[in-house]
Amino acid sequence: MKSSLFIILVLLVFVKSPLLAQNQQQFSISAYSLHPVEEAMNDIGYQSFFANKLYYQGEIADGLYGILGIGLKRKMIEDICEHCADAFNGSGQFNKVQLELGVLQEIPIEPQAVSFIGAVHFYYASGKYDSQFSGGFVFRQFERTEESTEIGAFGQVGVAFYFTPNLNAMVLTSVAARNINRRGTDFQLGVPNTSYEIANFGLLWLPLEVRVGFGF
Repeated sequence: MKSSLFIILVLLVFVKSPLLAQNQQQFSISAYSLHPVEEAMNDIGYQSFFANKLYYQGEIADGLYGILGIGLKRKMIEDICEHCADAFNGSGQFNKVQLELGVLQEIPIEPQAVSFIGAVHFYYASGKYDSQFSGGFVFRQFERTEESTEIGAFGQVGVAFYFTPNLNAMVLTSVAARNINRRGTDFQLGVPNTSYEIANFGLLWLPLEVRVGFGF
């Protein structure tokens, strides 16, 4: 919560900054994106998220923008392995807050109509996944609470389509390099709680994001 309030304050400071007062500025919303939920027990693939990020971008040079963003992913997850004989299946509530800082370069392809987009973002994310599972050959039931922290950077490429000078849509794809730490505990009646910790560094492909932007 403190991190969210901080970045909202930074957004307001940037919007009012004299440096950007005479330059193009824009708010945009991530209307749709595909993203994996790595906190899930089973491999559930990419999940759809709607209206989950808000961005502010201000022009700092010709076609070069600074970007600040905050994201909130909330989704009920069906955590099911459909083709497993010995599996634990369940469902849970997934929440993640993500803060981003980056730069975006826009190169016109067709002036006032279509532009190429290239961007680099640095980000920090904090997530929580509360879930319930049952199954396995011995059929046991348990609850799981997992928290995760993630830090990394991602590059984006895509295309922006301008419907009017102040209204556009961006279609983007990304590759992220990040370190994720997951810490969880399993709770089961009559059995000692089991805790675990997983650290992983690697590349992650984010195939699709669609943003809608409003300039001023």
